[in-house]
Formats: sequence, structure tokens, C-alpha cells
Amino acid sequence: MKSLLLIAYKFPPMQSVSCNRTWAIYNGMHKYFDHVHVITTSNRHILPQDDIDTSAAQITDAKTIDYRTLFQRAGKTSVAGEHAKTSMFGKVAMKLQSSFPTLRLFGEGGLLYIKNAVNAAEKMLKRHPITHVFSTYSPYADHLIALRLKRAHPELFWIADFRDLHVDPAQDNLYWRKYQQDVNQKILKHANLVTTVSEGLAEHLRSFHPNVQVLPNGIREQSGKTQDLFPKFTIAYTGSMFQDKRRHDTLIEAIANLIRKGVFSSTDIELVYAGKDSNVWWPVIRQHQLEHIFRDHGLVSRRDAEIIQQRSHLNILLTYSTEALKGNLTGKLYDYLSAQRPLLVLINGPADPEIEKIITQTGAGVVAYHGDLDTVTRYITSAYETWKQTGAFAHAYHEDALSALRWNQILERFAEQNGLKSTMTHA
Repeated sequence: MKSLLLIAYKFPPMQSVSCNRTWAIYNGMHKYFDHVHVITTSNRHILPQDDIDTSAAQITDAKTIDYRTLFQRAGKTSVAGEHAKTSMFGKVAMKLQSSFPTLRLFGEGGLLYIKNAVNAAEKMLKRHPITHVFSTYSPYADHLIALRLKRAHPELFWIADFRDLHVDPAQDNLYWRKYQQDVNQKILKHANLVTTVSEGLAEHLRSFHPNVQVLPNGIREQSGKTQDLFPKFTIAYTGSMFQDKRRHDTLIEAIANLIRKGVFSSTDIELVYAGKDSNVWWPVIRQHQLEHIFRDHGLVSRRDAEIIQQRSHLNILLTYSTEALKGNLTGKLYDYLSAQRPLLVLINGPADPEIEKIITQTGAGVVAYHGDLDTVTRYITSAYETWKQTGAFAHAYHEDALSALRWNQILERFAEQNGLKSTMTHA
């Protein structure tokens, strides 16, 4: 008998794109373990909710009082908009809650979550044959819980997973950067394996650990019935903006130019946004006088975002890269690939070969870079004209390439690589 303990603050029904990864790993790992147990935060019940049924999962909620709990109790959203992050107080608070030693107190989770989760895990270890622990970042509290378990039970095989980097060379999100690197190294040396979502992130994590593997995000199976396309030609972005890291102005300028030149009819085109950062979109929309075609849904559920993605004629992925950090393969990329609609990727920064490779291999669409107005204009014009002529925008993904990116295939390769299949006690 062998069992896995998944430690994940970000877990359904909490509404977060991070939960897509933890939920997929939870479900997929049942094939390789007799039991999969979860320890997560009690906050998952009070934060914005998605319609994911977790009633059959073996979940223990660790009582948590952190800044998200307090914000929620005060009736304020705990999902910070970009304006909050750019205020002086907001910047200081965000950096403190992301930096050691203060993140233990003020970060997501905090001391109470860590203490209660460790206590719950110790009880679980006495009752179940847990052999592996899989902890996630962010928040770092999940790794701190796993560290305490590993120190107390050295026989546990600890996998420390990173959806993104704690010490991120592309962001000024920490205080005392050299100290943060030292702490990461001291913590991660206890892990048996470190996993992350791309080779670009893996390169940085290898400075902290000798055994780093890429465990990419995967494509979800389609849920519900196939959706009809929107009646108007619809270009959609669902997601966050991450301050000035993601740029949408090239896209909006291209659309405005095409309407002004008469290529697009403003009566049969819509630009759709769904996410928490409407305040970032509206100034640029007003600047180009596109209020009449802009549909702002605000923050929506995971299922509603899926429907928008499936019904749109063209989806937009906004992301970024730097010379120091490439391979920013967010969960949102795989959400769009799951929808299998044409995709325009707009990268703010230098060339990112990992993203380009995925888009090329899957036939998903086109990669363009911030300021490349010609490429953006040509692609959306081609899409619009095809739709005008045919009433659709036919687009065929490469199924073989898509299949390799599905969660079941990703976890199959991961299990093979790490000997999980050979030690299975049940088929």
C-alpha cells in the first residue's frame, strides 16, 4: 500500500487558475497511489467559489486566519486588483508577505495554517501508509508544512512543486533577494524532487536543487456540451493583467485601426474581457473609443470562463518574458488549448521559444510580440474575413500534439520517470 499527501492551499472550490493544476494532479494521481489525501486551507470555503464538486475527495481543511481571511470577513475582496498592487502601501505589503521571514507570519496561510496543517498531517501519517508528499507553491506555506513533515519523517518522498518562481528575476516582488535565495536553498535541499511548469523556470530552480523536473500544466477534458459560437465575431481575453507585465494595447490599437478603416464593422464584432482587472482595460478602450464593442464581464467562475473561451472566434493570451526568464507557461495557456479555438498569443518581451514551440506544434494559432502591430493586424483580419465569408472560423488543431499535452499523458510520463508505476499495488 502506498498513499500520497497533497498539500495545496490553492484547491477547489476556491476560484483560482492555480486550482486547475492541483485539482488535475489530485485526480490523476489516483492511478498511481492507493489513496490520495489533501490538506488545504479552510479559506477555500469563504473565498470566491467555482462550481467544482469535491465532495468525494479525501480533504482535510486546516483552520486558517491570514490576510485573505481578514479581508473576506471585512467584506473586501481578497483578490487584489492591479490598482491596489501599485499603491505605495500595497507594494510594501505585497513584498513583505512574499519575503522571508515575514511571509511565515503575513503571507498566504501564515503560522496558524502551517501549525494546523502539520498537526493534521501527523494524525494522517499514523492512520494511513503515506509514502509521498506533494506540496505546491504558491503560497510558500505549503512547502514549509512539507519541510516539517520531511524532517520528522525522513522516509517520506517529498516533491516540491512550483507553478511560478518565489525568487523571480523578472519581478521586483521581494525584499532581501540574496537572503530569499539562501532560504530557498536551505529548504529545498530536503526535498527529494523539485517540479515546475517549464524548462525556463527549471533553469532557475536548478540553482537550489540538483533534481528538477518539468511537470507541465495540461489540457483538461472538455466539460459539458459543445458550445455554439457567439453570433458576433468575438475576440476574448479571460484572465489577469499582472500590473504592467501583460500588455493589451497593441491588440486594442489593431482593432481600432481596422474599424476606422472600415475593414471591421463595429456592428458585428465584440471584444470581450473577463477578469478582475477591468480598471486596466477601460482607459485604453476609452482612448480608442471602443466602448460600443467592449463587453466587460468582470470576474467570472471557471465554468463561465470556459464557455467564453469555447464560444469566441479568437482567444487572446497575454503573457510576458524577459531575458532572465522565459517559459512563462501559465495555466491560462492550457485553458485556451483545451477550448481548441484559434489563439493569438501576445508576449510582452523578447522571444520565448517554449511558447512558440507549443503554438506551432499544436497548430493553435499565432505568436506575436508587444508592438508588432502588423502581425496582430494580419491575423485578426484573416480570422474576421474568413468568418464573414463562411460564417465560421474553421480551425484544426493537431490532435497528436494536443494528446501529448493532456493531463493523463503528462502524469503517465511523470509516473514512469519516477518509478510510480513499477511500485503500484493496484491496477
